[in-house]
Amino acid sequence: MQGFRERETVAQTHETAEGRSLADIIADMEPAISDLERWGGIVEALGTIPSTLDPMRLYVVGKAISLVASVVRKDWEEAFNLAVTGGGGR
Repeated sequence: MQGFRERETVAQTHETAEGRSLADIIADMEPAISDLERWGGIVEALGTIPSTLDPMRLYVVGKAISLVASVVRKDWEEAFNLAVTGGGGR
């Protein structure tokens, strides 16, 4: 069984077909995750204020969340698959 440092080294040096390491993929996910958190906060706030909201505005916010979520899902799947095939903990 590999130790933590060995798995970390494998994760950092194993590269995808696009030339990105596992660490790069995970690091690249951070802005999208932050955006999801911020947009989620906006949607939550919209649910707490008494007002008449334009449904199209809510749709645009929902669409933006969905688009970023699909990017996060793709990157997460790539990172997960790389971790599994590169000995990153499984």
